[in-house]
Amino acid sequence: MTTITSRENENIEMTPERSARLNALANMPDSQIDYSDIPRMTHEELLAMRPFREVMAELKAQKKEKVLV
Repeated sequence: MTTITSRENENIEMTPERSARLNALANMPDSQIDYSDIPRMTHEELLAMRPFREVMAELKAQKKEKVLV
C-alpha cells in the first residue's frame, strides 16, 4: 500500500477507497465540475493575467522553434 507524505510531514495512507475516489475525480469531465463556490475574478485580476498569457505564448513559440530546428 502506498503512503503519501504531505508538506506538513503527515503520513496519509492511500487506501483502496481513497485511490478510487481520486481516480474518479481525475477522470471527471470538466462539465461536471461545480465552480459556483469560486469567486469571480475582478477586472484588475484579469488584467494581471494578460502578461502571464503572453509570456506563456512566447515560451511555447520558442519551444516549437527549437523542435523545428
